[in-house]
Amino acid sequence: MTTFMANSMDVIRPFAEWVEAHSADIQLMGGIGSAALADIDTVIDVNAREVIVPDGFELPTQRNNGTLRDLDVLVKSSSRDDIGFVEAAVAETVGEDLEHSVFGFKSADALQRRIDNPLGFVAFKTFLSDRYEYSDGMVKSLVPFSVPVDPDSLETWSLVTKDMRIPIPHPAMSAINYTNRSISGIRPKDRAKLAIVIESSFAKVPQLKEWAIDGPGREQAILGYLLRSLTPRKDHSDPLGMGMGVPLTPQQLIEQSAFMYPELDKVVQRTVLGMAMFKASGLSLFESNATIVSLWQSHGESHLDSVVKNN
Repeated sequence: MTTFMANSMDVIRPFAEWVEAHSADIQLMGGIGSAALADIDTVIDVNAREVIVPDGFELPTQRNNGTLRDLDVLVKSSSRDDIGFVEAAVAETVGEDLEHSVFGFKSADALQRRIDNPLGFVAFKTFLSDRYEYSDGMVKSLVPFSVPVDPDSLETWSLVTKDMRIPIPHPAMSAINYTNRSISGIRPKDRAKLAIVIESSFAKVPQLKEWAIDGPGREQAILGYLLRSLTPRKDHSDPLGMGMGVPLTPQQLIEQSAFMYPELDKVVQRTVLGMAMFKASGLSLFESNATIVSLWQSHGESHLDSVVKNN
């Protein structure tokens, strides 16, 4: 008996129409964009800032393990009203056909709480990176590292089908985001997908690599390298071809300009870094177990916003 699986593109079409009608400043992150970039027949138009998928492009709403795919939506705002407005629209248009998470920029105050209390609970339970908005710019941070965000790295592209346009990040940014999302580095479930995305998109448009490692994406690509260095025994690669494949030592990590606590006592600095390495190693073991990951995707992820969204 054949089980029908819906196409994610059909499921998100009502939301895409809502976005266009309301001129919502959002980006769809993660799986849908990366699947499009990985398709050999996808066309990347740099001048038009479009990723054009072939006719018949499909992405089942279920993963191979039977769990629903995610729809992750970045609202380019730190306003709770703006984020809530989009959350309500996703819930209405997508419903339960995809798991969905809507998030925005965080306030500078939220990051300051982590800076002021580096060994506190808020810092300890932070496993995912976020973008924090200041009056004069933005940083992307995951304790104990923080890097500046080039405004050009936030530019919005369009994923284009024959009857729909979906706002997505810059293609190179889509790849970079996989390297610095989690404190454990590149997740095992994302490693093969990321390699295909990079190989396919960089081959089609070589300037994407330059954009990633020497242009607007560089600082965030470096953040990915620092995070990978938290688990030095893990099988690491240099996915973007930055020439940064060898993990940094703990002392080298503390000496980086991205280390958030340069003024702390050396003992406290090592403790903060040790806590981060402990979390990264523990999460890496968790993510390496396919059974646990499936259970988390099925029953845990959507119910633990304080962890998933760093609340």
